[in-house]
Amino acid sequence: MAHYRNFLDAGDAAFNNGLENLVDYVIEKTSGTPPAWSHIPPSAVTALESARANWRTAYQKTFGAHTPVDTEAKNDAHKAATAVTRPFIAQYLMFPPVTNEDRAAGRSHQGHASYAYRRADDAPGHHGYSRNRRVSSEDMVSRRGDA
Repeated sequence: MAHYRNFLDAGDAAFNNGLENLVDYVIEKTSGTPPAWSHIPPSAVTALESARANWRTAYQKTFGAHTPVDTEAKNDAHKAATAVTRPFIAQYLMFPPVTNEDRAAGRSHQGHASYAYRRADDAPGHHGYSRNRRVSSEDMVSRRGDA
């Protein structure tokens, strides 16, 4: 299994899904789900939960009609959440007892398939191109019409 270093994408929807997945999985694993992660202090988990709550509040305000102030608040919350999550991931999730399987599960936790192993823009129903999508040589031939 691949070694995941970047849990969170920059796009709002993908970032939201990734942050939700990550925080839910960390809470589950630090709450005693075997094998439990006892190496993460409760204060670090609380900081992660707080970053998610602040992001969620600001992000939800931009779902409908919103002002430039709402957008700026969302962008600030995105930066603040990133400032908490990146060091958290680097300090607590990149070394044992966290496994590659845990890292993958943290990305796809709770069935958020749009972030499991692909970017949100690869989700079903989206027709955009993603540089993260793996394309086989057979696919390339059939796309060019050489098949």
